[in-house]
Amino acid sequence: VSALKSARDLPHNIEAEQAVLGAVLLDENAFDQVAALLKPGDFYLLPHQHIFDICMGLAAEAKTIDPVLVMQRLDAKGWLGTAVPRELPLSLARGLGTATNAGHYANVVKDLSLLRQMMLTAQRVVERGYDQTLAIPYLVMPLLAGTDLEAVIARTGALEPAVAVRIAMQAC
Repeated sequence: VSALKSARDLPHNIEAEQAVLGAVLLDENAFDQVAALLKPGDFYLLPHQHIFDICMGLAAEAKTIDPVLVMQRLDAKGWLGTAVPRELPLSLARGLGTATNAGHYANVVKDLSLLRQMMLTAQRVVERGYDQTLAIPYLVMPLLAGTDLEAVIARTGALEPAVAVRIAMQAC
């Protein structure tokens, strides 16, 4: 996860991440509850991302998700003891995660992931604004995704893309 240029951490809830992963490692029904909502990148901590990635792989292979098998897969990828602390899968399984609350905690993890993505996107927009080498149309084009500039040109008679972009930006 990239960091914003400030002293504040991006929004996250480590306990909610631990509860989701603990539930997934303990109860085979928990993964089904959270799989449609979460992807590895939604977790704030890299070790949590790796563990969820392994769980997704096991589920895709129709294998049982349990802490020992997850540890074996992490080890096979070279992540166990390096990117993921050796004791983490077992300690997550001993945690408080239950399938009953897995959906709730998955929503917390997803909401905070979306907030982080929004903040990082806003930071990139600000950084692009300071880039003097970018022509204005190329700076704002990603912001206008979905705007039909051809229609703006036809409707306003603008001959240059930069003028069409200015008109479209005024409409936003």
